[in-house]
Amino acid sequence: MAKSSKLGMIGNVRSFVNVVREINLDELRANAELAPRILVTAPNVEDAGKIADLIAGDSGSPYVSTARLDALPRTGHGFDAVVVYDPAAGGDQSRVVETLRAKELDLPVVAFGTRDTGDEAEAERVREEIASSSPDRAPAYGRHIPAFRPASVKAVIDQTARANAQFALVSNLPAAIPIVGSLMAVGADMLILTKNQALMIFKIAAIHDRDLHDQMRILREMVPVVGAGFFWRTLAREAAAFLPLLIGTLPKVGVAYIGTAVAGRGADYYYRYGKKPTKEQMQAIYGQAVDSLKRMPAVIPGRSSKNAKEQSATSDG
Repeated sequence: MAKSSKLGMIGNVRSFVNVVREINLDELRANAELAPRILVTAPNVEDAGKIADLIAGDSGSPYVSTARLDALPRTGHGFDAVVVYDPAAGGDQSRVVETLRAKELDLPVVAFGTRDTGDEAEAERVREEIASSSPDRAPAYGRHIPAFRPASVKAVIDQTARANAQFALVSNLPAAIPIVGSLMAVGADMLILTKNQALMIFKIAAIHDRDLHDQMRILREMVPVVGAGFFWRTLAREAAAFLPLLIGTLPKVGVAYIGTAVAGRGADYYYRYGKKPTKEQMQAIYGQAVDSLKRMPAVIPGRSSKNAKEQSATSDG
């Protein structure tokens, strides 16, 4: 049995290598290497500078510009996001949105919502909102501004996990995928899910400032994540204890979401610490992925937000 399991893992790794080799990463690489630009606006230069430094995590970041609210640029063109600190406006950002033509440019405009210009918790919330508003730019935020890395990783994992879960829901996968067994056998649909995971891991490598031109090195670095339970077959065994808790969830949706979230968090751990997670840490990561799924009812058919909250509260209690 052990020999068969080992041979199966080797086959999984080879399949994953073939998947990655088929992916064109040029556009993703160029996007990650294109430095982001964030504009911070406030009633005065001093407050704008304080918030800019707080959000960037250092002083004088070249990627964060400032402007007074009464001296805004004529357009937001060239910026990736705008942060507004305007206590007097009571949360009304319409003036900034209209001046910068933010709606036309699809430019995220995020309010810094507290009066304390040194509020680190609010700064992290702003980083998360910026990254989640533009998940395709999240790798660039994290790569060029280290303070953005947790928010960028979260945005990339959330986007990919939701996309894979939704794909699993609407695809022609069998209506009842067995919880325990070989999920690799479902063919082309699993190939799409695995490609999405490979792209996600590449984005996470970009966030952690890896050399994106050395694709094979990144591929080799993925292997420890594979060994820690990346592939669907391993996931099916490990997730079996969790999936029955997801009332109303089709198994394939749960496996797709949880598998992607686990792969992403495992990759983040590896790139952050330079080693694969332990078995105990992987179990914790599985649990976190399940909690995330329960808090995202939009990807779970037949569940209301109220039911999701009730089940989450019961689980936490």
